[in-house]
Amino acid sequence: MSEARGTILVVDDQDDERTIQRAMLTHLGYAVREAADGAAAIAAATADPPDLVVLDVAMPRMDGFAVCRALRADPRTAGIPVLFFTASVVGDMEGPAREAGGQGVLEKPVDPRRVAAEVGRILGG
Repeated sequence: MSEARGTILVVDDQDDERTIQRAMLTHLGYAVREAADGAAAIAAATADPPDLVVLDVAMPRMDGFAVCRALRADPRTAGIPVLFFTASVVGDMEGPAREAGGQGVLEKPVDPRRVAAEVGRILGG
């Protein structure tokens, strides 16, 4: 088995969304870890920083923007790029996503080609 191209932490409160994203990213050659909420995402990123966080915007208790701001505020995770996924209109989310510290926003349902292009752009591959 070949070595992974990098590690991506997928954060979504919906099991089926994490499954879809894991399948796409694994197919692209990335190692994938998962978190089902914001607190778990911050703990996972702090304990073992991934190369990229793929983050749902709409989650209970702590939305994706709050998670991203928390990652940016911690020196151990401040440099980890974040790619947001949203069920909302992407244009409406781009400003808040960038203000929170994200590198991009993709709309659900996800288009595998767009995911491949954005992840490649962010991770340089």
